[in-house]
Amino acid sequence: MGRYGTISGQVALVEHHLQAASELANPKSNPFLLANIHFAWGASLSQRGDFEAAERHLVAVEAIPRVLEDDQVRRRLLEVRGVLRIEGKGDLSAAREDFVELLRLSRGVRDAEGEAEAKYWLSNISGLEGKPNEARSLMAEVAEDRAKRGITADNALYWAGVFGLMEGNLREFRRFLAALEDPKPPPTKEWRVYANLLEAFDYLIRGDGERSVAMLAEPVRTIEALPTESRTTAILASKVYLHLFAVLHVQGRDAEAEVYRRRFAQMARSPRAVADWEERARQITEGIRRVKDVAHS
Repeated sequence: MGRYGTISGQVALVEHHLQAASELANPKSNPFLLANIHFAWGASLSQRGDFEAAERHLVAVEAIPRVLEDDQVRRRLLEVRGVLRIEGKGDLSAAREDFVELLRLSRGVRDAEGEAEAKYWLSNISGLEGKPNEARSLMAEVAEDRAKRGITADNALYWAGVFGLMEGNLREFRRFLAALEDPKPPPTKEWRVYANLLEAFDYLIRGDGERSVAMLAEPVRTIEALPTESRTTAILASKVYLHLFAVLHVQGRDAEAEVYRRRFAQMARSPRAVADWEERARQITEGIRRVKDVAHS
């Protein structure tokens, strides 16, 4: 849920405290405090896939008198609701409207973080809509913006590379791979995972399928060493499984590939997440096949 997510293993404890806080917050004297409680509560519920309950907390925010006149509250509502519409309902059109409005509002008050967040999600929407060129362009802007502000851009560089691959653009794929291999500013702990994932695809494109699979052994070890209750672990695991599935599927090792599709399905928060993951896998495998043909022609 954007900047408002929680660690999944702490959901019950978080909700207990939020319940107590909501009973103390007065909508007349503390409307903004109450709105933030609902945002946090909605994000917490979304972490465990209870999207309907999460949406009720956003409706509760909208019902607080005059609170949406505040730009900060309005921007939070648009971001959290937009993510919820993608992950909970798969309503990409409505989500796009939210993030376009978030982009407009963020630019109006010079909120660079809000602007980058809006572009990040608009990029992902374009990818899910089958517009990888548009998705790559937007994600490249996110990576550039984050780097200029001294914020790690490894996740954005990773997605820009993936979208380049989806569109069959080998030059752009390798451009972002090179940027990810030499990150500026200093990378996060997960940086090496992102780099290994794109490198695995590059080995496959070059015709070294075995090296491609071997490259993914380190990312698997990394996610296995992370706390299982962490949302970061789940996000990275979904990417690692996606890459293993694609690499094996392109090589015709479908039975082995299916193992990783099932692993993701077991950890996914909703059927919608599985459907989106499968669509990305389809787009990636088609992109790999196209660039392999170009690379070896």
